[in-house]
Amino acid sequence: MHHSEVNVHDINTQRDLEELVVRINNGPPIMGAFNFPKEELWIEFLAKCQISEDVFNQTYSFYDPGRKLHISESYDGYIWISTLGIVPSKKHTKNKTINAFCSQYIVVCLLLEKAKELCNDIDTYNINSPKHQYITDMTPALFHNVVFYYEIFCKAYLSINGMIFQKTHKLETLLSKVKEAMYTLKHNDSIFHAYIIPSMEETVKHIKKIPGDFMEHNIKYNDNDGDSTVIPFDIMNFYHWQNTVELCNEVIMECYYEFYSKDPLYLEQGFYKRMLEKCKDHEDRKRVVKRFEFLQN
Repeated sequence: MHHSEVNVHDINTQRDLEELVVRINNGPPIMGAFNFPKEELWIEFLAKCQISEDVFNQTYSFYDPGRKLHISESYDGYIWISTLGIVPSKKHTKNKTINAFCSQYIVVCLLLEKAKELCNDIDTYNINSPKHQYITDMTPALFHNVVFYYEIFCKAYLSINGMIFQKTHKLETLLSKVKEAMYTLKHNDSIFHAYIIPSMEETVKHIKKIPGDFMEHNIKYNDNDGDSTVIPFDIMNFYHWQNTVELCNEVIMECYYEFYSKDPLYLEQGFYKRMLEKCKDHEDRKRVVKRFEFLQN
């Protein structure tokens, strides 16, 4: 993941050092990047914070949970200091939609890893086991967060590419706008078109089949009385979701950092033709046509 520039504060004098140590010990809270141009000030800083230089140099980081003091040296040369505990050093980007997408990506990945872990635990299949009972809560949590991830993906894709879209949580509306943008931007007939779009369309179809007075914007609160659907707790489902989640992330990164303008991969057109060219025989070609012919529509 790429990061934006960090604002670094220089500790140049003894007074700078004393003020920093006083603030660490007495507040207000600190969370930021610092630079120690003079090595002797850095060594004195460690001593005043009661940190062994030898111990710090083993991992180039230090954390005291009692003081919530986190000090770590970056590969970029600055020293990260926080008295709020372990907190992010910076935003992913200056685009709030992309930042929201990055955060939801982490949430969904962690949930999927936990779900796969449960699937591989034999106790999960014993209905008297607490682990089996856990899937009652885990299943809707996964579904809600995957749907939210798709929503944020659509908004991030549209935002990056300068497309205007209405404020809505409705995935069907957003996906329609994404497909429109995909053709306009010539991102169709690509890995993005072949795998991500169908997966999202499957999710939209599922949402539309949910009975009762279903309101999609309440899905993230599990607050729909009519929603009595059962989502199978199945490891193949989770691998399918994980594959789509990873592809979504790659597409957003490719869009945001403009890799596609140089050496496109996930957004490059001609995917259908390339797949046909790889076919070994007639049967192989029939399978490709059956699965991906929609790319030509």
